[in-house]
Amino acid sequence: MSLPLKIKDYAKYYKTEDYLFSDMADIIRARIPIFITLEELLYITSWKSPRNLHLVMENNNEDVIEITKIALNRKEELEKIETLTSNIKGKRLKGVGVAIASAILTIINPHQYGVIDYHAWKALYKEKKSLFSCKDYLKYLKDIRQIAQAERVSPREIDKGLLVKDIGLAERIIKPAE
Repeated sequence: MSLPLKIKDYAKYYKTEDYLFSDMADIIRARIPIFITLEELLYITSWKSPRNLHLVMENNNEDVIEITKIALNRKEELEKIETLTSNIKGKRLKGVGVAIASAILTIINPHQYGVIDYHAWKALYKEKKSLFSCKDYLKYLKDIRQIAQAERVSPREIDKGLLVKDIGLAERIIKPAE
């Protein structure tokens, strides 16, 4: 049985993170001015926080493009996060909080940003927290950038490492040197 090409093409979406950080990120970064579409926001949300998908699907493509165009072209990081997570011109991106906003920024530029979430926060600060403010993200970003610089890696590598540390995966796989 031969499948239509379109169905075969869907296989690239199976490895969501690979697709987000390569093909999709390249498409987004090539736009001038930069923005994301509703379809891209849905992919990002399904990767970062699938429980928010039903809310994100309530957005329309024109609003997503308009708001992200404004947000992603701001100079200041606080303005970018605030614009992605609050009302702008009487509109708001439904289902987009600080964690999803951090994922958007990280996919576009993993060398400058990292994704904030419960696990990374807990591993870094030794406290449980699941709702993040814009200021929480800026604090987290400052701290992971310092670690990234010292370790000579990207902030994205640090956020991935924090996740693995918190869930205990490294301790289960990596055996201490004897």
